[in-house]
Amino acid sequence: MQKLEIYDQFKKRFGDQLNPTLYSVKYCQSETKAVIELNFSIEPKLTKINLDFMGGEITVDEDGKDKNILPLFDPEADVVDNAKRLIELDDYSLISCIDGLFTEEEANKINDVHMKKMYNK
Repeated sequence: MQKLEIYDQFKKRFGDQLNPTLYSVKYCQSETKAVIELNFSIEPKLTKINLDFMGGEITVDEDGKDKNILPLFDPEADVVDNAKRLIELDDYSLISCIDGLFTEEEANKINDVHMKKMYNK
């Protein structure tokens, strides 16, 4: 399994919003799956999250109906490209999919901002 440390990219992007007990974020990819590994200075020290549930592009059949949702992180794609795709996700997608990346307070703020945008259109 290929692994890339991407903590510094998240730290640069989000600064103090990140969980202060988090010290490592690795994007991991094999030929069949994508996983993120979070390492914390407290228990549980290591958390692995399978990223298969995150959908990307929707394919459509000849009748215009949704046929399939392609994975957001294609195991056949370059590991660096997939890691970059994860890093570039918006903050709301990140709090929705990766528990523990942000402090609880920051995750709540991100959620509140997102909800205000959704319902104040």
